[in-house]
Amino acid sequence: DQLTAYLFSDRGIYRPGEETRLGIIVRRQDFAAAGAIPLEVQISDPQGHSVLKQKLTLEADGYFDLKHRTDPASPTGTYQAAIYLIDDRNRRKAQLGTASFRVEEFQPDRLRFPVSFHDENGDPGLDSAVPR
Repeated sequence: DQLTAYLFSDRGIYRPGEETRLGIIVRRQDFAAAGAIPLEVQISDPQGHSVLKQKLTLEADGYFDLKHRTDPASPTGTYQAAIYLIDDRNRRKAQLGTASFRVEEFQPDRLRFPVSFHDENGDPGLDSAVPR
């Protein structure tokens, strides 16, 4: 009857202000249907502060899609997501799984190279028209 969970993000890295997406799969070890079980998901920022706590009820298929929009001023670094089994008094009993993702300011890779034009005879006469 032991539950395990697998958490994963769709990209692994996000910019501040973007929406993060986590996929969560919760299964019993024997893969039998688990029934309605209360769970809690928590996301913590790099300083360990909780930025999201959400209660869930395990459905028969065991799949969840969790979305969380970061703030444009969110701290950068590694965020931790965890899912917990909770008891009937809403206290955490066991951690079922974890995942991490990064929030970073990043620029896409760019290529830079010089370009020049030549006429049919190979004269670089058009070079002067190309800014450098």
